[in-house]
Amino acid sequence: MPSFSIPESDQRYVVGNVVASVDRDGAQQVDPSGVLLWEVRVMADATPEPGRDRLPTPEIIRIQVPAAQMPQLQFGQPARFAGLVARTWSARDGRQGIMYQAAGLLTAQPHPQVKGAAPTAETGR
Repeated sequence: MPSFSIPESDQRYVVGNVVASVDRDGAQQVDPSGVLLWEVRVMADATPEPGRDRLPTPEIIRIQVPAAQMPQLQFGQPARFAGLVARTWSARDGRQGIMYQAAGLLTAQPHPQVKGAAPTAETGR
């Protein structure tokens, strides 16, 4: 399936929450090297582009990230991802979509209204 790299300069995400990435049996998934996988749920920033009359519709996406421990992120905190890739997928039953995977997490400065949020780097390695 096709995949597309998303450069850090094009990333504008706001953290919603972090949960374990689990398989159909409820077991936490791991990457090929055995590192735990986490699902970081983010909202794509809906800042209007110059010259546009209206705001784009914000979208919630789930980005799978490897890390030895759950990434410590706070709601509303801006975040960026290292090695972020969007991959298309299709199932035998006709469903299809886009999945997002990153090699690591690079958080930006905390949102001004999120007290105590500190920048972290989670690479999973």
